[in-house]
Amino acid sequence: MIDLKLVQKNPEVLAKALADRHSDMRVDEFLKLDGRRRELLAEVEVMKSRRNAASSKVAAMKRAGEDAADLLTELGDLSDRIKALDAETDEAKAAVQEWLMRVPNIPDVSVPVGRDENDNPAGAPRAPSISSRASTATSASSSAGWISSGRPGFPAAASSSPSAGRRGSTGRSSISSSTSTRAMKGTLRSVRRTS
Repeated sequence: MIDLKLVQKNPEVLAKALADRHSDMRVDEFLKLDGRRRELLAEVEVMKSRRNAASSKVAAMKRAGEDAADLLTELGDLSDRIKALDAETDEAKAAVQEWLMRVPNIPDVSVPVGRDENDNPAGAPRAPSISSRASTATSASSSAGWISSGRPGFPAAASSSPSAGRRGSTGRSSISSSTSTRAMKGTLRSVRRTS
């Protein structure tokens, strides 16, 4: 659903988007519904403020031992009016929400405007998925001898024993895992650049 504040602050953006999509929805309909919702909210707030002031006055009159019957009647009338306004406000909110739910997605600015999807030119081909790029990178790394694929014709791992590839206690592994990782990342970056 499109954001209420976006439509309130930038109704012209939505109006253009709807026109570009050839939608029969009109932003002025939303503005009328939202205007009614705002009027009701403002009226409810005024009534609640009056009710709070009357309640305080009733309490003060009762403490002073004065008769507050007329004020209590007014307080009851205010409460009834607030209840009715709350119901109207809920209906107005629901109407605004329902209108917003019907709004189609706003097209990206790069999308050409046309009568329908047939007017849109075919876009550039999509980049390969991450999994296909990763398999390409793995294949390139294997053929360069950076990693072992375990397939015939490719170099196999030196040995599966923990001490394989070490020279004495201070020697280094013939190819460290961090070097292999850096090589894989570099290959993956180059594959991404070329695709």
